[in-house]
Amino acid sequence: MTVPRLVVLLFGPPGAGKSTLAHELAAQLGLQVLDRDDHQWRSERQFRAMLRTVGADPNASAVVIRTGASSTARAKAQQLVRATHGYLLDPGYDVCAQRVRARRRQVADSLRGVAAWYAAHDRVDRVPAWPGALDEHSTWQPIRLTQRGTSYTEKLQRYGAAHQAARRAWKDKLPLPCTVCGRLVLRGSDWHLDHTDDGAGYLGPAHAGCNTSKGGRKGGRARARRERHDVATATRRLVL
Repeated sequence: MTVPRLVVLLFGPPGAGKSTLAHELAAQLGLQVLDRDDHQWRSERQFRAMLRTVGADPNASAVVIRTGASSTARAKAQQLVRATHGYLLDPGYDVCAQRVRARRRQVADSLRGVAAWYAAHDRVDRVPAWPGALDEHSTWQPIRLTQRGTSYTEKLQRYGAAHQAARRAWKDKLPLPCTVCGRLVLRGSDWHLDHTDDGAGYLGPAHAGCNTSKGGRKGGRARARRERHDVATATRRLVL
């Protein structure tokens, strides 16, 4: 198979086997492996900058690992790297949990990651499962995103049936530490389901007051960033 540009996205929860498959594909096809868990990436910002470089390269050859629990997160990843192929690895919760326990490193964090992935997972975009060999043409059609990078149906997914299903899944696991303050969220108490910053998934339960105050702080930071950008833009115009 000759493809002038080959960028493969592999999605799945911790323990799904993404890294193993990525290195197998790299050995077979001479691809660069880009995995956020590699020690060379000191931050998500640095890793995303590399992914943007891949997206801008007309001759890129890479296999990129992302968790991509939601269709929105997968679409954002595809938009960032301009992937030619995308596949899902989902062996099931029990298999993933067993594998992360066998690693014997950061087990608690990894198990929380597995639970969070399955709580946020949807198949709206019908991302195909790994077929065992690379298809010549990808059948995956990511959902459309707005210019701000959010799904047209994101609000419905956040607070509609998908949100309620995720909330029920987290409710069965209570009591759990609040994602904001760390104190226990008790069954029957007033709690919210805390979203990731990009709205693409869920972090877990948070006290209603903690989640509300977090949203206010995030809004304040966003306003501050806009103000700094406006000042910098105005300054550049004056200098020019």
